[in-house]
Amino acid sequence: MRLKTQGKLIYGEYDINNIEFPDWQAIKNDILNFQEWSDEQPYFEHSAQSFVNSTLMGLKRYLLLKHHIVEFNKFKVIGLYLANNPPVINEEIFTFITNYISGKPYIWNDEIRSNYTNWHDHLFVVINNLVLYNE
Repeated sequence: MRLKTQGKLIYGEYDINNIEFPDWQAIKNDILNFQEWSDEQPYFEHSAQSFVNSTLMGLKRYLLLKHHIVEFNKFKVIGLYLANNPPVINEEIFTFITNYISGKPYIWNDEIRSNYTNWHDHLFVVINNLVLYNE
């Protein structure tokens, strides 16, 4: 999907239109396989970076499977998510993510990690039940 939506020819000749976009069932199966693998992994404590990346992945999953919106630009994901009937919102966390990806200073301690991780896990339960397991 990334090659199809963002690919740029830098040398030689190739028509990017010849690349097929995966069908929605293949996309869903890929996400489902990744989620099953992820569920089997031992618990780990998120770093700020892993929290941000994983949360953005969950928001993109919702946009992709619920609304067929493909967005790889991390700076656009939260705005698109909020504009498309989001099932779970936390402005504090969205501000944290926006500041983090913009390179602004942030605080990441055990209390924040615990609170944000609890919300993150809830987000994935809601989104997975909404778009991955029940559709």
